[in-house]
Amino acid sequence: MDYIIGDAIRKKIEEKGMTFVSFADKFGITDRNLQYLFKKSDLTLQQVVRASEILSFDFVTEYLKNKKSKFDFQNIEHSERPPKTKVKSENVTMSINLSAEITTYAKNFPEFLKNLSMEASKFGFTLL
Repeated sequence: MDYIIGDAIRKKIEEKGMTFVSFADKFGITDRNLQYLFKKSDLTLQQVVRASEILSFDFVTEYLKNKKSKFDFQNIEHSERPPKTKVKSENVTMSINLSAEITTYAKNFPEFLKNLSMEASKFGFTLL
């Protein structure tokens, strides 16, 4: 049976006692779109990381462990900015490219992203 990341997220929401409406609001989608997300076996890296942050659970590692085919890094480049993020026209946005072996990535990326976000906020930066 194929691993369905959306279903894993749904189960974790229920396990944490969070309502679907509350999760959808924090995730930046409608409750209706959340129901669609629950059926998906593939999500963008940004979506997996965001769900991990909201639910304080490492879905990135779980997703990589349960994925039958190789990880599709194409999804990283095509991920969209969260809908609620607003960038002012006078702001500067930038991209940083990182490289790591997949096992290192799966093990360390969620913690790296969390630490990066905390450090960035100390200097007035926001991760989009």
